[in-house]
Amino acid sequence: MYASIVQLSDLPEIDCLLITQSLDDHCHLKTLNPFSQKFPNTRVIATPNAKSLLDPLFKNVTYIEPGQSSEFETKYGSKVRIKATAGPVLGPPWQRPENGYLVTSPQVQLSLYYEPHCVYNQSFVEKERADIVITPVVKQLLPKFTLVSGQEDAVKLAKLLQAKFVVAMRNGELDSKGVLASIIQSEGTIESFKH
Repeated sequence: MYASIVQLSDLPEIDCLLITQSLDDHCHLKTLNPFSQKFPNTRVIATPNAKSLLDPLFKNVTYIEPGQSSEFETKYGSKVRIKATAGPVLGPPWQRPENGYLVTSPQVQLSLYYEPHCVYNQSFVEKERADIVITPVVKQLLPKFTLVSGQEDAVKLAKLLQAKFVVAMRNGELDSKGVLASIIQSEGTIESFKH
């Protein structure tokens, strides 16, 4: 069962927009451009890799690298802390990694971890805790390359963070076209992850 498609006009004003990666499937300019026109003062927290894309669109952008944090107060008065974690390196090995995020709120006493490829630095993550982990659980593979991790990596991540809940991303369930789409293979299912 899928949620209905949300239109920009359906969205309320939000407190913060998190951008994990600079690539189009995570930082989609055709989506962000109209969003920034409707909500130009939205707080954005992003990977520095997306700076050239986001600076022309938004007025209130904070770029954080793995290990750095940013704090803000929501319109309801709750304090929120966002700490960047190391995600995948998408390019040459010397390139800055993309981001995952650990989101905490002392008032709510709830924490959330999100990284869209299930790629994480174990020595960093094992020092943290998250009540909720949002991660892919189905692997997506190219020949001799893991595009998106999942399955046993997602189980390990949830255990490292001592998560109470895992929200499974449905990365593999999309309509895609092009040369790469024809050679991407999926490994595992949400059901096999549960076991």
